[in-house]
Amino acid sequence: LTDKAIDYIKEADSNNEPFFMYLSYTAPHHPMHAKESDLARVQHVPIKSGKKGDWRRIYCAMVQNMDDNIGRVLATLDELKIEENTLVVFLSDNGGPKEHNGSNNYPLKGKKGNLWEGGIRVPFGVSWKGKIPAGQVSDTPVISLDLLPTFAAISGADQLGEIKTDGINLMPLLTRQVNDLDERTFFWRRGGKKQAGLRDGKYKYYKTRGNGNEYLFEIGNDLSENNNLIDQYPEVADRMRKRYLKWESTLPELKIGLGAPASKEGENSEKH
Repeated sequence: LTDKAIDYIKEADSNNEPFFMYLSYTAPHHPMHAKESDLARVQHVPIKSGKKGDWRRIYCAMVQNMDDNIGRVLATLDELKIEENTLVVFLSDNGGPKEHNGSNNYPLKGKKGNLWEGGIRVPFGVSWKGKIPAGQVSDTPVISLDLLPTFAAISGADQLGEIKTDGINLMPLLTRQVNDLDERTFFWRRGGKKQAGLRDGKYKYYKTRGNGNEYLFEIGNDLSENNNLIDQYPEVADRMRKRYLKWESTLPELKIGLGAPASKEGENSEKH
């Protein structure tokens, strides 16, 4: 994948063409396999007993390999002297499926396939040499839906006509033109409508429709989602519940077969 990515970048550069590249590595992911050379570099990771005892070490070796190859891509940008003309974004599509590949979402609750923070809160890093100040960390919530309007803004595509998206351009925040963004509401739906999630300001509402369980968290002070406030603040829960249903009413109906069924705990099956 990296070899093809580098070839693509070099070809675009040789033709003096702008480019967009979406590079999705298949690791770290199940099936669990890693190069012996990478495994040798993570010998410090302990092996636990049991059938899946070595998965953590294999997972770490796969991450090591991914890091090396991202490094090769970044080195190519440097070699071609186009670092200052290239925005690089790194993010995961979901949290780790802990029991399937040795990942660890601590201190977040949950995993891939559910709407606990361990399933939806992911690494998100952005780099643009000379444009985005290095080393900054922001607590402002953003979502991957923001990438399209951000790319449209920096490429000039948003000047070709009105582009309507559910995201916003992040460049003012990333370049420190503003210190924060206007407060937004984030919505999630998972498992064929079996799971509903909403973040509004400091609160997060989560319902597993299979068993009817409802949760309310003050997420800024309870990242691990240990303190359910659903009974303590019923008016907040009711407001967020109604807002979610209003949003959901605007969505098209799901077609049969889309969305894995949720288990009793509201977590999706890993079988697709």
